[in-house]
Amino acid sequence: MTFTNAVLESFKKRMHDILNKEPVLKKKYQERTMAEILRLANDAELPASKILNALNGTSPTRSKTVKSSKGTKKTLVRAKVVPKYRNPVDPSLTWTGRGKAPTWCSDLREKGQLESALIKPTTQLGQVAVHVGQ
Repeated sequence: MTFTNAVLESFKKRMHDILNKEPVLKKKYQERTMAEILRLANDAELPASKILNALNGTSPTRSKTVKSSKGTKKTLVRAKVVPKYRNPVDPSLTWTGRGKAPTWCSDLREKGQLESALIKPTTQLGQVAVHVGQ
């Protein structure tokens, strides 16, 4: 075996060792992170539903007291829907994709360019994507 082949074999062995250690180290890191998240949530008395809503980019529904002719009544207020489209010409204009489309969306759809107005989805808490119940 030549010196070059010996060095190459040595590098291959090191690479194999490193690749085998990566999942173990990643799992340990995730376990430590989860323990820290749980500790912080317990310290703040934060319910799991709020954490999941934050990870999914939604806000929880909250109750609202409404006066009616028969007295006061508690009703649920729906969470605000995150916009799905942004006007490329005027970024202050957005549309959630629900209900009647604004004129600028209709114009883009007619031109076949509505996809260009899609807002790239982002998540909170360090760009961690969590899909619950899907």
